[in-house]
Amino acid sequence: MKLLSPILLFHSVLLFSQPLVHEEAHHIPIIENRLARVMNVVAMRGDTTQFHVHENDIAYFTIRGSKIWLEELNEEPTIVDLPTGWTGSNLTHSETPLIHRFANIGSSDFQLIAVEILSDKFSKKGFSQLGQTLHESKRFSIQKIEDEVLACDVPFVLIELSRSGEISALDMIKPNRELELIQRNDSSQMIIMQFK
Repeated sequence: MKLLSPILLFHSVLLFSQPLVHEEAHHIPIIENRLARVMNVVAMRGDTTQFHVHENDIAYFTIRGSKIWLEELNEEPTIVDLPTGWTGSNLTHSETPLIHRFANIGSSDFQLIAVEILSDKFSKKGFSQLGQTLHESKRFSIQKIEDEVLACDVPFVLIELSRSGEISALDMIKPNRELELIQRNDSSQMIIMQFK
């Protein structure tokens, strides 16, 4: 029988002693199914999250930006400005989990939407071009949309954002199903996050 190396054992203990991202208090799950989890991430001015683990590919859309202090486990902290409307994704967490925490050190509250892919199945179908592309990677496409009818070849989440930052998210929609959009008011913004 082969013994685990002390470094591997130490890393495994650290990984499993931290909460998963959706268990951390500032990351609030709002929709989840077997394909993905959507979280509303909120940090008021001065808030600091617990160290937590990202172990799935994830995409972000910032609703209210701020200055953020980031600290990965055993790394020097960095400070970044995440402005309102910033988008991004990380496609390495499923291979190399990330343990980190962050603090809102800016002058305003911080809020973003995160979509975490839970399925390891990868669709070969392409993304539908439905509006202005804000971010695209091999597993995510984030677009601002205006059309009234949608049809996608891959699963997607539709998010309606009011000017005040209130979120209304439709459940994750299966591919090849047409959806008619009904915006509640003219001041809201519609964001679609396709994933595969």
